[in-house]
Amino acid sequence: MYYHHLCVSKGTTQVMITCEDIPISDGTAMWLYDLNLDETTFSDLKEGLVEWAEASGMKFRIYTTKRNFETIEKSGRFVP
Repeated sequence: MYYHHLCVSKGTTQVMITCEDIPISDGTAMWLYDLNLDETTFSDLKEGLVEWAEASGMKFRIYTTKRNFETIEKSGRFVP
């Protein structure tokens, strides 16, 4: 698996999101839970990432906690 970062900015806020290629879904995982953002900024960022991923046709998992993620299809819970 490969790790990389996605740099996102809006206004004066800039965030580096850790991402990982995940073979389980043949897509990309984006780790938002450790960014220490306020609730409004977190929600805005998540919505923007979903729109971007859907528009690009990519498969993704946006991790909102260490074990919970959202995808295009539905919310999910990681089971080790």
